[in-house]
Amino acid sequence: HKVRFYNSYNCKGCDPRSFTLEGRSSDNDIWKFIAEGDCSTSRKRNSSGQVINSTYDSGDLELKFCEFVFENKSVYWQYRMFFTKTREELASAVGIGELELVGVGNMSA
Repeated sequence: HKVRFYNSYNCKGCDPRSFTLEGRSSDNDIWKFIAEGDCSTSRKRNSSGQVINSTYDSGDLELKFCEFVFENKSVYWQYRMFFTKTREELASAVGIGELELVGVGNMSA
């Protein structure tokens, strides 16, 4: 499993640096920790409205992005992500052009 963050077209200081990913199987379940990590992206920007051509194996190499690989053996109905650190500590927002949560199609195989 992987998570990819593509740079937004603006706000270099708003790039995510650290995140926590959680999941749950229904609206009534408690959130369960899946992964956390650090991500380092280029200060270069992607243009607004670009098409992303990515696969499970690789993000779009024409664009600026960060990829984090993690283990997850559970299937969840809902996911949530917290961004715990940005490039600049005083940034008042997180800026992401696109987020890909890349998994597998058939967990029972």
